[in-house]
Parts: sequence; structure tokens; C-alpha cells
Amino acid sequence: MKKVVLSAMALAMGSFVMAQNSSTVTQSGTANDANVSQTGMLNSSTVTNTNGNENTLKVTQIGEENTSTFETTNGSNMNKDAIIYQNGEKNTSTSLITGDDNLIEVDQRGELNTSTITVDGSNNDAEVDQRGNENTSVIDQIAGSSGNLAKVYQGNSSNKQSSTILQNNATDGQAIVRQIGPAKNTSYIKQDGTVDADANVFQNGSGNKSKVTQITGGGPTGNSADVDQIGANHNSLVNQIFGAPNTAKIYQEGSAGHKSQARQESAQNNSIDVRQVGDADDHFSFVKQRTSSGNSATVRQSGSGNSSKINQGFAPPTASINSVATVTQSGTGQISEVEQTGTGDVATVKQSGAVGGNDSFIQQDTDANSTATVTQNGDLNDSDIMQNGTGGNTAIVKQNGSSHMSLIDQMGTGAGTHFAKVTQSGNNQMSTITQSGAGNIANVTQMN
Repeated sequence: MKKVVLSAMALAMGSFVMAQNSSTVTQSGTANDANVSQTGMLNSSTVTNTNGNENTLKVTQIGEENTSTFETTNGSNMNKDAIIYQNGEKNTSTSLITGDDNLIEVDQRGELNTSTITVDGSNNDAEVDQRGNENTSVIDQIAGSSGNLAKVYQGNSSNKQSSTILQNNATDGQAIVRQIGPAKNTSYIKQDGTVDADANVFQNGSGNKSKVTQITGGGPTGNSADVDQIGANHNSLVNQIFGAPNTAKIYQEGSAGHKSQARQESAQNNSIDVRQVGDADDHFSFVKQRTSSGNSATVRQSGSGNSSKINQGFAPPTASINSVATVTQSGTGQISEVEQTGTGDVATVKQSGAVGGNDSFIQQDTDANSTATVTQNGDLNDSDIMQNGTGGNTAIVKQNGSSHMSLIDQMGTGAGTHFAKVTQSGNNQMSTITQSGAGNIANVTQMN
């Protein structure tokens, strides 16, 4: 009986030792193949490609707490395919790509997996596929690179996933993140000093957060950010500072608690497009375009409890010129605020809804030759337009319903004349127009 016990213990110890496999592969040259397969626990694989071209790598690790390290050095180029596959719990993959025209794919299945890829070169593709719980992926494409693609997919029915992509001082970089799960997905993309960079984030679930930062970029086509969120409790923040022309698009759909914030500053001819769809409370969109000109901001909201705020321009001499703000709201309980500071700005607000009442406030401060148009259809609507500039401003309000109120304040003192027109139909309506200067025109039409 003692012998049997000892043999069993020895067998167990042997299995434990075999589970801790360690593999090291170093290749230098052209058209090499490396294939590593490990099964068990605490496996370790290290593959180094030095000054090689057109090489192929495949690492397969199945088990728990596996570690994979892959590195190309000294300008390895045109490596066809590097595939790292890990299936289990607490797996870690770390890769360093130095060179051009390389391809790396990391596929992790299980829980608590982590993937880190660093790319120093041009025209490289880095792809990460994680399916499970509490996964984390980081792709860093560092200074001086161009034409790189970073792509992350984090699987179905998963939670607590996080993806971070950094592209710094790069040209024509593209970052794509796709997360599908019921809760707590987070995506953060930073494109700092990038030229003609593109960031695309898609999230489907609840409690997702997306943050995109594009700073000091620009280029012939400019930087672009596209965030698509479907679900509840999403929070999206996009910052585009310097560089032009930048483009930001945010789409949020669901039943509760979406928030969106987009900022473009110190750049020309930028555009922001925000769309929020849902029947829940507390949808909020905040758009800020400052110290720039020729910008456009479009916000479309449908549902209940929606709120929109657009800020274009700043105090002179950094005021905006020829900026356009468009807000469309349908539903109940909506609030719209547009603030423009500059010359030749255009603000258009369209609201339609049922019980609950819409609200619109437009302020064009120190503006000249600007236009504000508000159209409201419903009940208990309120419109307030303030134009304080050197003259030549136009304000048009149309209200159709009951209990409406319209206030227009045009206090410009310049040579240009102001024009104000208010049309109201319904019950309990009030219109007040205040104008200063000479040659102004005010038209009010009320019908009951």
C-alpha cells in the first residue's frame, strides 16, 4: 500500500512538473516558421524574431495562467502571420512589433485574460479577439508609425471588458473596437499628434463607456471619430483639439441614461453629429466648438427627457465665424440651448412633441449677420432668443399649440438692422420683442 501511495505521489509530482512547460524560440533570417503548442498550467512561451522577413508564428496555449511573449527586433518586415491562441483563465500575451508590414493576431478565450501589443513601425495590423469575462486589451502604436491598423473584438455575453488603443504621432492610423456584452464594457482610444487618424467604437450592452481623444492632428482629410452605442447607461466623450477638419459622430440608442459629450477646439471646418434615440429619461448631449470657425454641430434626439446644449465660439478675438448649429427634438420634456459667439452664425431648432412641453434658448452674443430659427409644435413650449451684436441679425420663431411664450431680444447698436418675426397659433400665447438701433423690423402674428 505504501508503494502505491508513493507511486501516486510521484505521478502527481511528475504531472505538476510537466504542467510547467517553458519554450524559447529565437529566429534570425527569412521565411522561418515557429510553431509552439502547450497544454496545462503555468506554461510559458517566448519567441523572438531578429532581423527577419516573411516569417510565420503560431503559439497555442490551453490551460490556466499561461504566458506568451513575442518580439520582432531590428526592423523585421513583412512577417506574414503571427497568431497567438490562449484558452483558459488568467492568460497573458505580450507582443512587441518593430518593423513594417507585419501582422499579429491574438485570440484569447476564457476569463481574466490580458493582451498587450506594442507596435513601432508602419503598415502593421494588430488584431485582438477576446471572449469571456473581465478581459483587457492594450494596443500601443507609438511615434513615427504610419498606416497601422488596431482592431479589438471582445465577445458576446461578457462583462467588465476593457480595450485601450494608443496611437501617438502617427499618420493614417485606424483604430476599431467592437464590444458586445450585457454590462461594464470600456473602450479608450487616444490619438495624440496623429494625422488623418480614424477611431471607430461600437458597443452593445449596458453600462458601457467610450472615450476618444484626438489632439494636435490634422492633415488633408483630418481625424474622425465614430462611436455607436446601443443599450442603457452609456457615456461617450470625444475630444478633438487642434488639427482640421475633424469629424465626430455619436449614436446612442436605448431605454435609459445615455450621455454624450463632444469637444472640438482650435481647429477649422470641423463637424459633430450626435443622435440619441430612446424613450427613457435623462438623455443628454453637450457639444462644444470653440476658438474656431466654419464648424457645424447637429443634434437629433427622439424620446423623453432629452436635453441638448451646443456652445460655439468664445470671447473675441477667438470668436467663431460662420458656424452652424442644428437641433431636432421630438417627444416630451425636452430642453435645447444653443450659444454662439461670432459672426455669420446660424442656429436652427426644431421641436415637436406631446404633453410635457419643449424648451428652446438661443444666445448669439456679440454676433453680427447671424440667424436664429425656432420651430415648435406641441404644448407648453418656450422660446427665448437673445442677439447682442453689431446688427444685421435675424430671429424667426414659429409656434403651433397652446400656452406658448416667445421672447426675442435684439440689442445690437451697429449699422446693420435687425429682423424679428414671430408666428403663434393656439391659446395663452405671449410674444415680447425688444430691439435697439435704427431701421429694425418686428412682425408678430397671433391667432386663437
